[in-house]
Amino acid sequence: MPALPEFRKKTIEAIGEVLTEDEIVRVVRAATGNDIFNVYAGKNDPRAIQLSKTLDQLELEGTERWLLTYLLIAIAREKIRKLIVKTWPKTLVGLPQAEDQVTSALKYLNTLLKLPLSSDLKYELKVKQAAFEEIRQRIATLYAYKTLHEDLHQLNLKLTFGELVQSTGGTGPDFGSIAKQCDATLGEAPSFAPLLGENSEETKTELAWISRLQAISISLKSAMAAADTAASLSAVDDIKQLIKVQLARLNGKVFKAATDLSFEALTYDLPDDIEDEAAFNDLVHAIRELKPTVLARALKHHLWQETENDISVVEDFFNIPGQEVADISEPWYAVKSRVLWLAELDPDDPWAKQAREYSDEIEDGMVGKKTMDDQIRAHFETYRNLFRFRFLAIDNTLKLDCGSLRRIDGPLTEILKELAP
Repeated sequence: MPALPEFRKKTIEAIGEVLTEDEIVRVVRAATGNDIFNVYAGKNDPRAIQLSKTLDQLELEGTERWLLTYLLIAIAREKIRKLIVKTWPKTLVGLPQAEDQVTSALKYLNTLLKLPLSSDLKYELKVKQAAFEEIRQRIATLYAYKTLHEDLHQLNLKLTFGELVQSTGGTGPDFGSIAKQCDATLGEAPSFAPLLGENSEETKTELAWISRLQAISISLKSAMAAADTAASLSAVDDIKQLIKVQLARLNGKVFKAATDLSFEALTYDLPDDIEDEAAFNDLVHAIRELKPTVLARALKHHLWQETENDISVVEDFFNIPGQEVADISEPWYAVKSRVLWLAELDPDDPWAKQAREYSDEIEDGMVGKKTMDDQIRAHFETYRNLFRFRFLAIDNTLKLDCGSLRRIDGPLTEILKELAP
């Protein structure tokens, strides 16, 4: 993944400008497992030179993606993130799936830790027991939050289009379809509890909104039975508000769970007999390939959710009767910019071209008009739905990676059984 030379110097200097030396040391250690001053750069080098020398070496090895991904996570400034991706596009463009990397990691792990473990190896690995269990728990936590997020995301889509589908009499939203989807979500959601811990505070937090959704769903069904359209619409509004709040919160939980993942216990300070085997270096490489993949996928998902939050606000502006074009220009151009950057991360997907075309149609429709009209709203609704469905695909891809990570649970569970008293 060679850097584009016209941007490389500018990007490295921008990174060095916002990170302290201690932060650079920590990021390099997390990404590579190495002390930057022991392997890549000198203590007296300026920060940008430290980064440049480190990336020089990693680029020779073909592993610069490891560090660049950690830098994207460490730096929340959108401008610098865009510079990093522009300079090294494959940090977020054309990401590999985690499945093959998990397969490789498990292959080498099974080679190194053959079951049943010898008595000597059990003794030496005993100190790793808690760390191995922590890996299992963190993977389970990520999977749980991603599952909950996806369940609500799918409910949100069903709710959105359920409102648009007219009932048989043509008098309003298909409340029955919305209630049915709520039941489906409520039926699936509790499966997360064993992953977070049956009595944990995290589980209690999730059960609280699930209980709230259940109560609203019951109210919706009661209103439907009484043919009370106003009460049914009120219940649907309550569901929409709950989804909006919880999706944003769960997005933060997914992102944090991904960044909290650590496989250090599998790659550091293992018994000498294990570290001396060739398969150990292969295991370390496979795991260092895996973590940036999951991080990058989670970051991409995080960016999509943030943009989804912004675009839903802009949608409210578009739907205000008599809304003046001048008043919507600033929020529209801000969200358009974010969507177009997301399109740059999927350059070969048809949605990227469509996003550009639809945004142009919206802007062309706004030219010379003082207030919003039905044509502009129709163009925006098409644009909005395009984004919704593409986000679901992004959601599903991260879910696949999280599912792949769950495969690590089996071998670790067996190893932990061997280490149990």
